[in-house]
Amino acid sequence: PWQDVRAVGLAVLSDKVDIANARVEFKNGGQVFADKTLALPEPDASGVIPMFVAAATRPGNCELQVTVMQGGESAAEHIAYAAAAQ
Repeated sequence: PWQDVRAVGLAVLSDKVDIANARVEFKNGGQVFADKTLALPEPDASGVIPMFVAAATRPGNCELQVTVMQGGESAAEHIAYAAAAQ
């Protein structure tokens, strides 16, 4: 099992040329405790938009949710993780 996670990486695939935005939310107990919306760079030649986010934590069961919005469409992914009290 993982002992320490400091960042989570994911790749966004797109076949569109519109600018994409990502909303990143960190939740604890279902409540958002940190969030940010940012513009993503243009996709590379293969259509991939790499994105790396430093993990925000609070003790307990946490969740990272990333929602990518492009034009009138959106897609969301999430991952659950546990953070130990320090």
